[in-house]
Amino acid sequence: MKSSVAILTYRRIHALQAMMKGMDQHCSQYHTAMYEDCGQRDATSSYLSKGRVAEPCPELMATLHMPGSDISAVNHPNAQVFLGDRNLGVTGNSNRA
Repeated sequence: MKSSVAILTYRRIHALQAMMKGMDQHCSQYHTAMYEDCGQRDATSSYLSKGRVAEPCPELMATLHMPGSDISAVNHPNAQVFLGDRNLGVTGNSNRA
């Protein structure tokens, strides 16, 4: 069986950091993708994009952030990060995932 994890978040950096710590400890073998809307209102988007290179994904109305050359600067390097610039809500991010 093949499994993966999709994490939907909206301006909840402290909860996201705690959850990702648990994911790193207990579920690191699963492919993980994070989807965040409107993170510019707190530090969530800067936390998720740190050390990553942006690649537009217009079909998802988001930008994919992949690890750059300095992988040590990346938070959760095994996860894909999709950052949107408008709030599509739970349904929108579920559809992205």
